[in-house]
Amino acid sequence: MVVTPRISSLLLLLAVLVSCPANVLSGEPLSTTQPLPTIDSRTPLADLLPTPPTVSKAPVYIGDDLASVPEVKFEAPPEGLAKDPKLATSLWIKQRIHTAAAALHLNAKEEDGFLKALIRNRPDFAGMPFLMGKDCRTEGDRANVFKERVEEAQGVFRPRLFFSMRHQRAHIALVTQNLIGHDLEGQPKVISALSYTVLPEATRALARAAVFSPEEDIRTKAIEALASRPGSESTDVLVAGLRYPWPAIARNAASAIVKLKRTDLIPQLKAVLDEPDPRGPRTEVVKGKKVTVAHEVVRVNHLNSCMLCHAPAERGKTPRETLVADIPVPTIPLPSSPSQYRQSQSTLLVRIDMTYLRQDFSALQEESGAGAWPKKQRFDYLLRKRVLTPAEASDLRKRLPEVSPYQRAAALALRELTNTAGKPSS
Repeated sequence: MVVTPRISSLLLLLAVLVSCPANVLSGEPLSTTQPLPTIDSRTPLADLLPTPPTVSKAPVYIGDDLASVPEVKFEAPPEGLAKDPKLATSLWIKQRIHTAAAALHLNAKEEDGFLKALIRNRPDFAGMPFLMGKDCRTEGDRANVFKERVEEAQGVFRPRLFFSMRHQRAHIALVTQNLIGHDLEGQPKVISALSYTVLPEATRALARAAVFSPEEDIRTKAIEALASRPGSESTDVLVAGLRYPWPAIARNAASAIVKLKRTDLIPQLKAVLDEPDPRGPRTEVVKGKKVTVAHEVVRVNHLNSCMLCHAPAERGKTPRETLVADIPVPTIPLPSSPSQYRQSQSTLLVRIDMTYLRQDFSALQEESGAGAWPKKQRFDYLLRKRVLTPAEASDLRKRLPEVSPYQRAAALALRELTNTAGKPSS
């Protein structure tokens, strides 16, 4: 049998999926097998929503330390946890089972009802890029293929000599969700596999890796793969990266433009020289009113945010094509093998076909109080549109440099592409 590069690359994607984050594609058999409680219809909304963590409103962060980016947390630790640590596991399970049941109750009354109630009652969630309705759902053939690919990655392997376009797109959607900033050992394999996939989705995935990956070698491999692909398929990603409100991303985008010799993007680079810092205040319409906002980078702990990013599920009550995953508990170790997912009987589940938040990039950061989980955990980074008071807007303007790092990155790229000096001086 002759294995073509495209077929071998897709087979390689399946192999890489085995190393995807355990909490997404698998779950340790938990002691959460009791049926979810029935929620009384008279229960006040305040008793259905998770207890919010204590939040201090800090100024918009404009530093360069990913570990210092403001964290948006789904819930506060269970009440009584500090008093009796021996009860930690039962307290966490009790809290998460109640929240899952409450979410199912609210979702039964209204589509995405739990998330809508959260957004209305949690100021720290305001401006987050939540998706709802059809925008957050993977349905029909794509859902079937997505589940098939995950099951194959977990050991139920069904080799094929031919991969249809829908299978290829499902592969790309699956691996790129976990590509940037996680599973560093598997990333080179993913980049290699994507380079043999001719779909525009693969090109955009490579461009995102070239711009957003925290790892230089991954960015380099992605750029090398992009060099032989149509530039038009990566333009949007590269240009958007020049203005992303995290300077390192802009520098990565400018560097990629230079290495790819994208002289066609010189006008876009020149435009950045005359634009204000993307992290600064701007006027936008929010809920029908003109307000001053800042687009700030925030992060969520991937392991601790399952019900913020996904809808809960009831075992045996989801469509056949729906992929479900266990919600991990901080005091219970994560599984060592994806195959353990099939052994789980937990009733504490989320639906992977409904994703409310999709990160721009991810990175491993040390987490204090990691409990039974690894000390380094995955954090997902995304943009929040934050409404500013006049005092906050004034403070932010004062803290921004006169010549922005975006202008410097664009000027350097222009010098390398044209051998002429840009506007900013070093």
